[in-house]
Amino acid sequence: MVQIRNYQPTDFSQVKEILQQGGLFYEQIDNANALERKVKQAPDTIIVAVDDGRVVGTEVIVPDFFPFLFRLAVHPDFRKRGVGRQLIQRGEEILKARGHDHVNIL
Repeated sequence: MVQIRNYQPTDFSQVKEILQQGGLFYEQIDNANALERKVKQAPDTIIVAVDDGRVVGTEVIVPDFFPFLFRLAVHPDFRKRGVGRQLIQRGEEILKARGHDHVNIL
């Protein structure tokens, strides 16, 4: 069963692989140091989907004045199983808990 949790720096290589498979990895913003800095500032702004200890999906949450979800990516072997939907739902919950009443998806 897939579980959604906050990103941890030890997830980096698996997250990078999933982003690369989706054509979404950009070294300048997705490098290990940048992601670690982001989650140190706000731990719930990068979330991952995990199945049996393996990261199978990821999403970035931007809780700004213009809140949005982006960089949603799911490993090809786990697509069409509701993983993306779970990530989006959790992202919406996080934004709602921060006082936002809408979300933009990029």
